[in-house]
Amino acid sequence: MRQITKSILLVLISLLIFNNSYSQKSTKSNEMKKENLREVVILETSYGNITIDCFENIAPQHVKNFKNLATSKFYDSTYFHRVIPGFVVQGGDPNTKGGGNRENAGMGQPGQPTVPAEISHLNHKRGILSMARKGNDLNSGTSQFFICVADVPHLDGQYSIFGKVIEGMDVVDKIVAAPRDGKDNPLESIFIIKAYTKKLPLPEPEENIIPEKEQCNTDEIAVLETSLGVIKFGFYDNIAPKHTKQIKTLISEGFYNGTTFHRVIPDFMIQGGDPNSKSLDKSTHGMGNSQLPNIPAEFSSKLRHNRGTVAAARSNDPNSANSQFFINVKNNFFLDNQYTVFGEVLEGMDVADKIVNVPRDERDNPNERVVIIKAYLQKKSK
Repeated sequence: MRQITKSILLVLISLLIFNNSYSQKSTKSNEMKKENLREVVILETSYGNITIDCFENIAPQHVKNFKNLATSKFYDSTYFHRVIPGFVVQGGDPNTKGGGNRENAGMGQPGQPTVPAEISHLNHKRGILSMARKGNDLNSGTSQFFICVADVPHLDGQYSIFGKVIEGMDVVDKIVAAPRDGKDNPLESIFIIKAYTKKLPLPEPEENIIPEKEQCNTDEIAVLETSLGVIKFGFYDNIAPKHTKQIKTLISEGFYNGTTFHRVIPDFMIQGGDPNSKSLDKSTHGMGNSQLPNIPAEFSSKLRHNRGTVAAARSNDPNSANSQFFINVKNNFFLDNQYTVFGEVLEGMDVADKIVNVPRDERDNPNERVVIIKAYLQKKSK
C-alpha cells in the first residue's frame, strides 16, 4: 500500500514539474510572440552598414516600393551619386549600377514606375529617409532616395518621408564628407554593395504613429450652397477664435452670397470670399475684403494644412486675413505656421474636387463662374 501511495506521489510530482515546465515554456513563447519584430532595410555600403526603419503607416506606398527594390537586388552595386555636406546623401539611381556613366548619374531611366506623393506631418530632420523626385512633380518619385545629414526644414511638405536611419549615421557622415566633383558626385564611387530586409526586435518608431486629429469644437457649421454642390465645414473656435468669430459674422450678414471661387489650383486648393468676385470684371478678383478689420494670425501646431482644412487667405502680412479663405484639396504642410487654419470640411470634399478641376484661365480663375449661391450657419447635429 505504501509502495502504491509512493508511486502515485511520484507521478503527481512528475506531473507538477511537467506542467510548471510547460507553463514556463508557454510563457516564454507568448513573450516571443509579443516581442515587436520590425522589418528594416539594411544597406551594406563600401563604407559600412546603414540600417533603416520604415514608416509604413505614414507612407505605405513608398515603403512597399523601397522594400521591393531592396529585396529584388535593384540597389545592389549602385552608388551614392550626390553628397552635400550639411544637407543630404542621395542614391538609388539605376544609371549608377556597376559604376556606370557618371554623366547620367541622378537622371534615372525612362519607364521607371512612379510612386504617388505621400506628404505627411513629419519633418526632414537629421537621419530622415525621403524620396527624391523630378523637378516640381510631387508624384515623380521612382527609386532614388536621400538621407538628411542635418535638419533641412525647407524640404518639409514637399518630399515624401518614409523612414529613418536607426544605425549607421556615422557611415552616412563618412559618405557625405567624401571628396566630390562640381556636380556633388563623389570622386571615388561609394557603392551600395547589397540591400536587403531583416526582422529585428525593435519598438515601433514614434514617427510611425499617426497623431490624433483635432476635432471641430463648435456647435455650428458653415453651409456653402455652390453652383456645383454643397460644402459644409466646422470651426475650431478654441484654437482660432478671432478668425471663426469674423467668418461666422460675415456668413450671418450674407456677405458671401453671390461671391465666387476666384482661384482654383489642382492638387493644391480652392479660394473664395472676395466681394469683388461678385463683379464680372475678373481683373479685380482676389483683391477685395470686407469692411471689418483684419484678423491677427492665430497659427497653431495643433492644426496643419491637411486635405479638407479651411484656412484664411492673406497678403504678405501674416496679420492681413479678412474675409477670403481657401480649402486645401491636398495635404499642404508647407503652408503650416504661415496661414491660419480655422475650420475643416465635414461634407462636400467631392464638390471641392469638382471645383478645383474646372477649366481656368492663366490667373487660375474659373472660365465659368463657380458661385457661392448662399452661405449660412447651421446647428451641428449631435
